[in-house]
Amino acid sequence: MKKIVGLVVTFILLFTCASSKVIAADSYTYSDGVFETPEKKMKFLGSDRGTGYDGEQIIYLLFELTNKTNKREDIYSMTLDRISVLQDTGSTTEDLEGSFVDEENSPYKMELENTNKKINPGKTVEVALPYDLVDETSPLLIEFLDQSYEPFSTEEISPSSDNIVSTSKSIESNSVEKDESSPTEKKQKKKKTAKKKTKKKVANKKKKSSKKKKEKKAKKNKSSFQAKDVSDETIESISTYDDYLAMFNKIVENYLSEYENAIKDTILYDPQLFEEQKAQYAEAVEQQKEEYGSMGNKKIVGKSTLVDYLKTYRDSLNDYIETVNSNLN
Repeated sequence: MKKIVGLVVTFILLFTCASSKVIAADSYTYSDGVFETPEKKMKFLGSDRGTGYDGEQIIYLLFELTNKTNKREDIYSMTLDRISVLQDTGSTTEDLEGSFVDEENSPYKMELENTNKKINPGKTVEVALPYDLVDETSPLLIEFLDQSYEPFSTEEISPSSDNIVSTSKSIESNSVEKDESSPTEKKQKKKKTAKKKTKKKVANKKKKSSKKKKEKKAKKNKSSFQAKDVSDETIESISTYDDYLAMFNKIVENYLSEYENAIKDTILYDPQLFEEQKAQYAEAVEQQKEEYGSMGNKKIVGKSTLVDYLKTYRDSLNDYIETVNSNLN
C-alpha cells in the first residue's frame, strides 16, 4: 500500500513539475514597441528608407534584440521568429521579401552584419532587416505572433521617405478567414506555416548573401588591365587569362588596321580578300578563347611564356607589314 501511495505522490509531483512548464498566454506581449517572448525581448526602434543593391527603394526595420535563453542563437532566425512583415496596398496584403543590399556602403553596416552572427545568452544587439517595398506609400504591418502562432498585435508603419524614423501605431489584428479546424489543428497549422516562412526567409538571406559574396569576389578579382596599345609595357602588365585574350585581340586588331592602311590605295587591296583575311584572324582569336576563355579572371600560371608568345606574335605581324611597306616604296 505504501508503494502505491508513493507512486501516486511521485506521479502528482511529476505532473505538477510538467504543468509548471506550460507557457502562459501573457508571456507573449507587445507594448510600447517591445515584443517579448520566453526566448527573446525585441524592441522596435523604427524604420528608415534606403536603396537596394540594384538601386531600388527599400525600407530598413530596426530592432534591439535580447537573447533570454541560456544558449547561443542565430540572430537572423531569432529576430524573424514570430513576426511577419506585410504591406497593405488597399486591395491586397502582401508578405514582403527581404532585400539584397550592399552592406559595406549601408548606413546600417554594423546592424546588417549582426544578422550573420550568433547572439550570446543574456546579451543585446541591434539589427536591421531590409525589405523590398510593393510600393512606396502603402502602410507596412509588422505582425507579432503568440504561442499559437496567431497574430495578437500589429505595428503599422508609414514607408514615407519623409520619416527617418517611422511614426507607427499598434493596432489589434482581426481574423478575416473563418477556420473550422479544431484549436489543436489550427495551432499546428499556424506553427507549421510560421516556421516555413522563417526557414524560407533564412534560406533567401543565405542565398542572397552567397550571391553578394560571389559578386564581391568577382569584383575584387576583376583586373584593371586595359589593352590600350601593343607596347612591351602593356603586354607585360597582363595578369589574368582575360587580360591575355584582350591583348591577343588587340594585337590582331592593330595588325589588320596597319595592314589595311598600308595597302588601301594600292593594287594589292581587294575588299573581298581583305574581309576573308579578317575572318581568318577572327578565327584565330576564337581559338585562343576556346583554350583560355574558361579560366577568366584567374591569375596566369607561367605568365612569362604567354608574354613572350604575345611579343613574338606581334613582332612577326609587324615584320610582315614592314616588308609590305618596303616593297610598295
